[in-house]
Amino acid sequence: GLPPTGSSWDTAIDDVGDLACGLAIGSLVRDDGNVGPYGARCESDTPVTEQWPAKLRGYVASDKPDVVALLAGRWEVVDTLYDGRWTNILDPPFRDYIERQLRLAVQIGTSSGAHMVLLTAPCYSSGEQPNGTPWPEDSVARLTAYNDLLYQMAAQYPSRVSVVDLNAIVCPGGTFHATLDGVTIRAPDGIHFPFYVFGAQAAGPNTAAQVEAFGKWIGPRLMPFLVAGAKAPRL
Repeated sequence: GLPPTGSSWDTAIDDVGDLACGLAIGSLVRDDGNVGPYGARCESDTPVTEQWPAKLRGYVASDKPDVVALLAGRWEVVDTLYDGRWTNILDPPFRDYIERQLRLAVQIGTSSGAHMVLLTAPCYSSGEQPNGTPWPEDSVARLTAYNDLLYQMAAQYPSRVSVVDLNAIVCPGGTFHATLDGVTIRAPDGIHFPFYVFGAQAAGPNTAAQVEAFGKWIGPRLMPFLVAGAKAPRL
């Protein structure tokens, strides 16, 4: 079940997420049939000092957080060019690579004594292929393969890492929902959460009011878990 709502917490949140970037670092991905590059922080041609591991080290060193929350997954379930061939997370070599990247994120995130909360990736519904079937990156199998890695990592580092099942919160019963409780919780692309804040010129943006409503909806469903992580004993 979900924790009770209506509480207040004395917290400071530093949002340092990067667009078009998850755990994988590479050159090209294929999403909805379109081939394109990773975001700058995950681009293999980006200087190492500007890639996400270096940036995360800097954030942790400067902020000295009590808890670090990680939400990734989309860039781990799309087709990607890895080791000279197109593959995906259901292929053991690429899955092992994602596991190593996840372990690296945990090692960096907890390096100053913080507890790390891994958020499961939510289900996706980005449309249909020309033949009428869903895009493979929206498959339950790929999503499960990624989310299983989170639970395995938490089992290996029980004193430092926990998992919050964001997927269960926004996709109850494993089903995609654009709205819940009368609140718009997903962007029109079927991938993001409401994203007007990225710019009103974005394709099919949500309104500012929808973004605000989503924040009020999701906050009480996540904050208790993050606060609990901040209060977890340091071993």
